[in-house]
Amino acid sequence: MSNFLAPAPFDFVGIFKSIITRWYLYVGLAVVFVLLFIITALVKKPKVNNLSKTQNLVYMAIFSALCMVANIVQIPTPFIQASLVATMAFMSGILFGGAKGFIVAFLGDLIGGIIAPQGVYSPIIGVGTGMLGLIPGVVFYNVRLNDLLKIIISFALTFIVSSVLLNTVGVCLIYSPSALMIRLGELPIALVVHVLNCLLSIGIYQLLKKVLPKDKFLFIESEK
Repeated sequence: MSNFLAPAPFDFVGIFKSIITRWYLYVGLAVVFVLLFIITALVKKPKVNNLSKTQNLVYMAIFSALCMVANIVQIPTPFIQASLVATMAFMSGILFGGAKGFIVAFLGDLIGGIIAPQGVYSPIIGVGTGMLGLIPGVVFYNVRLNDLLKIIISFALTFIVSSVLLNTVGVCLIYSPSALMIRLGELPIALVVHVLNCLLSIGIYQLLKKVLPKDKFLFIESEK
């Protein structure tokens, strides 16, 4: 039975132990991201869809739920737990833009960690998940390349930023610096999972271009 069907009991201290014991690191992290979001809010952002505020909220809630499910229902491998989080987060980024894509993916990771915890929750790893939505949103609406190249670039950047950097730092903070070598040993498998998510995203992207209304989602006409 999967964790999604049989969620673990809620244990605040167990889930958020890393935040409690190293609160000062996460306060600093929060300050940095608040500043980044303030700067982002002041910068003119490209229009990514023609949805109303209510429609945006509904779609974002749906994709947050999808990210949560993807975070909970994972595919066990001999080395790591594989998931489709990167695919769901990528779709969020291109549908809602970078900032909202970050929020959708981050919330999906946070809620999934609360409902069906699979270890100690790390905000840094949560931020890494958020970057899976932010980076594609930034690439798609600011880089003038064909759609296939934008998808590949998005996944290459998210692997470096999320898997290699943020997730590795998060793991080392939860456990100890000695976990670094174990984490580095997991990266080749993580790369394979990321490539599979990239291929799946290419297929889903082509499907979305056919089924979504062109007057609502601007990425459908974005390819130059």
